[in-house]
Amino acid sequence: MRFTRKGRKGRLTLVVISSVFLVFIGNLLCFLRFFHRPTTTIVAQSGPGRLGNQIFQYASALGISHAAGVNFCVSPDHPFPFDAIFQGPFPLCKQQLPQVSFLPEVGYGIYTSFRMPHCLISSCFVSVGPYLQSYKYLDADLSQTFVFLPAIQQEATKVMHQLRSSPDMLLIGIHVRRGDVADSVDYLRAAPMSYFGRAKDHYKHKFTGKQIKFLIASDDIPWCQEQDLFRSAAIVHSSPAVDLAILSLCDHIIMSVGTFGWFAGKFAGGGVVYYKDAIAMEHSTNQGQIRLEDYYPPAWIPMS
Repeated sequence: MRFTRKGRKGRLTLVVISSVFLVFIGNLLCFLRFFHRPTTTIVAQSGPGRLGNQIFQYASALGISHAAGVNFCVSPDHPFPFDAIFQGPFPLCKQQLPQVSFLPEVGYGIYTSFRMPHCLISSCFVSVGPYLQSYKYLDADLSQTFVFLPAIQQEATKVMHQLRSSPDMLLIGIHVRRGDVADSVDYLRAAPMSYFGRAKDHYKHKFTGKQIKFLIASDDIPWCQEQDLFRSAAIVHSSPAVDLAILSLCDHIIMSVGTFGWFAGKFAGGGVVYYKDAIAMEHSTNQGQIRLEDYYPPAWIPMS
């Protein structure tokens, strides 16, 4: 096929115009990026669950933002109920948020490698989760993030001073969750007394010759008071916030089930023994949603 001179000239003009337009767009993008650098911000949102779940949601989103090198703030529409427990600050997003993209996790207890969006002109706001229950998301040290309010810390410290009869005494906290787990929740298992007996023996053998005092925090105090194994232990019971603060001051932790006890172990910073059969892995709620090696830190000790 033969082309006329006029047709060739028209096509050449179109090519030139297209090239000039692309160069213009490229320069415009560079200009805009120079004067307004778009940023990515993880917007943390209070999601389902009680205190332990809420701490996971905040701390994990914060850890993910640090690992990705992006900004972080808390949604003013879904803030965390921490003001009555921790000093903070828990920074609220200062501007009116545009549409927030959601990056879902693989499972509530499976570590997910979130891929942050690449922002070209306008800044990006993303939410991750919603549960984020993996130690792999967390910063190594949470002590600066979750500082108890002075009144809570003072009450917890007072209890610990009363229990610690000598400076060398080891205080080992036992968190006993029963309540809903014993009555209505079938995807988690309440720890049996045989587990608590083995866990106590573990610490007694590990610290042979040391003076040890066990203390118990629980959502079922009457049940704990009826157990022979707990007769010599101190049973503390206040608000969930004070109980968590008391457990965080212990040297070591025995946990049963749930994220409240999980963070008691994390905040205490010593050895942690956990009930390895607490999560019913065959239950439809948990199948494909949790990987135990992502949920429990490797240094923690599983026990049946």
